[in-house]
This record gives sequence, structure tokens and C-alpha cells, in this order.
Amino acid sequence: RASTDERLATATVTPATRKSVLEHNERSDHEQPVVILGRIGHGKSTFLKYLRHVEAKDVLSKKYIQLDLNFLRTPATAAEVPNFVMRQVQEQLKAYKIAFAEDPFVRRVLKQELDDFRKSPRGVLLNDKPDELAQAEVTFIESFTNEPERYMALVMKFIRRSHNKSVAVFFDNLDRRSDDIQEQAFLRAAAMA
Repeated sequence: RASTDERLATATVTPATRKSVLEHNERSDHEQPVVILGRIGHGKSTFLKYLRHVEAKDVLSKKYIQLDLNFLRTPATAAEVPNFVMRQVQEQLKAYKIAFAEDPFVRRVLKQELDDFRKSPRGVLLNDKPDELAQAEVTFIESFTNEPERYMALVMKFIRRSHNKSVAVFFDNLDRRSDDIQEQAFLRAAAMA
């Protein structure tokens, strides 16, 4: 690190600021992923923590529900990454009191889909049979909730509309993990974005 710092001392380096990091997202309604690159131990996590909790706390807390996924010790293998990401997202949404699995919330998230189902041939057929229609709706809802990634994508869109906030997901300490775990995490991040 000392030799890197010496080389940087002779180069022109512009430090990142709140404005330079957030400027694009503040003037656009289309948020884009931000990737912070650097060597292990050079302050990426510290920079993000400072940005989120001190320098840009006011902006970020107003505009984003912030989720932290720390890859320092888990998951153990690349195959476990998708489940790790989904479990962490779900647990942290609960901390924000977002009841993504409760019936009223699920029905609000899937409102358009449920309306379309009720107009479908099966929904129309069961219109005069409220008990059977209710059971068919539950089966229909479960076709979404049993696919966590698909359902969470709808939850994220719903949060954006109903809470006027986006969801920012921070993948931290990936640089300390193997290439296959990093690759799988980047695929998850790209899919979420």
C-alpha cells in the first residue's frame, strides 16, 4: 500500500465527494448502480459508511431504504449466494417494518395481477363461487410468492411507488471473497438492478 500511496502522491487525484457520487442520481429519476473499486484495505467500506451515515445521510435516508449485505464470512460457496442475498434482503426489509409476506401487503403488491386474474376465464368462472374464488386467488398469489426473486422484484417496484423511496443494496467485502463468489454476487446485483 505504501508504494501505491507514493505513486498517487505524484498523480493528480480528485477525491470523491458527496456531490460527485450522488450528482447523477439526484438529477435523474433513473437510478443506476454505483460500483466502488479499490484494493483490499484501502477504505471503500469506510468511505461508503461515511457517505451513508454522515456526509449524505439526509439525502440517502430520504430517498432510499438501505440494505447492507456483508459478504465477509458468508456465504461459503458461490451456489449459496442467491439464497444468502434473498435471505438478507428479506430480513432487512422486516427491520424497516415492510411486511412483505403478510396478506394485505402481498395483495397490494399484486393488485394489478389479481385484477387481471379476476378478469381471466378462471376468475370469471369462479365469480359466483366466492369460496372457490378465494382459494384460486391464494393459489395464484402463491405462484408469485413461491418464486422469491420474481416476487421481490415486484416488492421493490411497489416500495418505490408507495413509499416514494428506492431500495439501495450495498454489497460489501466482496473483494475478500473468491472469484466465483464475486461473480455470482455481481450477477445477483445486476439482476436486482
